[in-house]
Amino acid sequence: VLSGTKTIATMKLDPSVMRTMNKQDFRVLAAVETGMKGHSLVPLALINSIANLRHGGTNKVLSGLLRDKLLSHDQSCGYDGYRLTNSGYDILALHNLKSRGIIAGIGDKIGTGKESDVYVAITPRNTQVVLKFHRLGRTSFRDVKKKRDYFMVNALSKNKKHGTQYRTLPNSWLFL
Repeated sequence: VLSGTKTIATMKLDPSVMRTMNKQDFRVLAAVETGMKGHSLVPLALINSIANLRHGGTNKVLSGLLRDKLLSHDQSCGYDGYRLTNSGYDILALHNLKSRGIIAGIGDKIGTGKESDVYVAITPRNTQVVLKFHRLGRTSFRDVKKKRDYFMVNALSKNKKHGTQYRTLPNSWLFL
């Protein structure tokens, strides 16, 4: 029921992947999301125990999710670990909205900001709604400490103790 979307270079939302996904795929995605609450890389054994699929079909499902780039695989921690990608989170969110009866389909992208993507969607009653995906962490903030002085969290309290005035505060605080 979900239609294709325009793609951009930074983030791709491809809801057509959902057409080929079944109940087990969503169970494994949800199991990885649950496992990520306590692990940065979720071990295969934990995914197996949370998803609880019959006949141990988790490996086949994982290979399909890796192919569709909904999960990423890493062995740097000494075991087979998996994590959700941004596309995986998007597909889980769309599946949740669809299964709750909130949306029936998603259309074209109508806007892109530095922290979100906005799509038009349709409800089961054929009314158009706007769907906004927040992209936290999209922008790189590695050089923020060099360029901004936002990291002086206790600047106000320290300056009050020493009796200095607001002119010693960073410029970013003056606009708050």
